Amino acid sequence: MRVLRPNTPVLLLLVFVAVFARPHAAGQQFAITTSGLPNGVVGDAYTIELQSSNGLAPITWQVADGQLPPGLRLDTRTGDISGTPTQIGTYVFTVHASDQSNSSISRRYVVNIGTRTLNIIWKDYPTVASTAINGGVEVSNPSNDTYDLTVIIVAVDEHQKAWALGYQHFSFPGGARQQIPFGSTVPDGSYVVHADAVGEIAAKDVIRRARINTPQPLSVRSVSSEQIGSVR
Repeated sequence: MRVLRPNTPVLLLLVFVAVFARPHAAGQQFAITTSGLPNGVVGDAYTIELQSSNGLAPITWQVADGQLPPGLRLDTRTGDISGTPTQIGTYVFTVHASDQSNSSISRRYVVNIGTRTLNIIWKDYPTVASTAINGGVEVSNPSNDTYDLTVIIVAVDEHQKAWALGYQHFSFPGGARQQIPFGSTVPDGSYVVHADAVGEIAAKDVIRRARINTPQPLSVRSVSSEQIGSVR
């Protein structure tokens, strides 16, 4: 009787296919599991590896919308976001991941890049409600100095006219954080929201500033103007 011996290369190939090339299990969806990204500091090294689950390797990563903070890059093979941030601001972007079986998934992230002296970030990103623009910022003071702090939030329309949304002035000690809500009605138009924090240290004759703005304009249209437009 002839005994058939297994062909080792063929056997290994079958094992590989069974273990690694199987389709997604029932009920298990390909997903990006990294729920959020840490904030960064200008001049400090930054690194984080995006994670996924239930995907068929290799996974390919890319920025599908928005932009990473200047100085950072996404490795398309590993999902690592790394580098050294060079500019303060709030950065909103969407990461897209695809696997070997052509399944794909996207996830939106927000990363704030600040400094070690004075920072301002969006706590509640500006939104339009009827004819009002509402939102909230958070200021933080990572230094050891106490600031005489002024925070101003304005909406600037397409004609470069500014409309006040919020204002506060207070003493701001080192290590402190403060949330500041804002909101106001504005005329119809297209608006970029600017938030400025100005901290003065009179004893040192020093002024420190931090600023953020919405990367895309917000459109405000009243119901009456929409009705007029439809009638025309």
